[in-house]
This record gives sequence, structure tokens and C-alpha cells, in this order.
Amino acid sequence: MWHQSDTSHPNLCQSEREIEEIAEKYGVMLVANECEIVENALNEDCYKEDYTSNAVIDKRETISCSVITRTAGVSSGVEIACMVYNHINPKLKIKVLKESGSYLNRGDVLIALDG
Repeated sequence: MWHQSDTSHPNLCQSEREIEEIAEKYGVMLVANECEIVENALNEDCYKEDYTSNAVIDKRETISCSVITRTAGVSSGVEIACMVYNHINPKLKIKVLKESGSYLNRGDVLIALDG
């Protein structure tokens, strides 16, 4: 089931409150505003000026894609990935299938995106 990005769904990461809860759950100390870090990193990468994406992807269309693992291992950074996707497009529908700390096999879908 798809959910529009909001703070009520436990697998979607977008609010500072949610990030604080995740940090507390995993015993991580927050040293800066994560939303600001994401914004600064994306701006440094000039994501809005990605000429290839702008030329190939029609902004009026919707697409679906998945983040798929290439090797077995343990996932990490899923919450930050959600923050990045949400920052780029707040209307994006995000479905987390494997949370950080999950054991992964090659080919597992971590995150499904639609929007």
C-alpha cells in the first residue's frame, strides 16, 4: 500500500520530530539540523541543474522506481535517503521495504518510489 509522505506513517522520514525519534531509537546523537544538511548537500551537488535529468524526464509525468541492493549486507541510511527524496519532491510517495539495520540479500528492494 502506498502512502503520501506524511509524519503519521512509521516508515516515512520527513520531519525533524521523526528524525529525533529515529536517532533516539538507535542511540545516535544529533549534532546539526539534518534537514539543513540534506538541503546543503543537494545544493552543493546542483541537483536542480541536472541537465540530463531535466532533458530526459518530463516534470508533468510520474515515474516509479526502486532502490535495489547489488550485494548482500546490512542496510543503513534508509532514513536519510527518505529525507533526500522528500526534499527533492514532497509529493513523492515513498514506501520503505527494508529499514536501516535490516539484513539484505542481493536484489532486495529497499525503497519504492512513485511520483
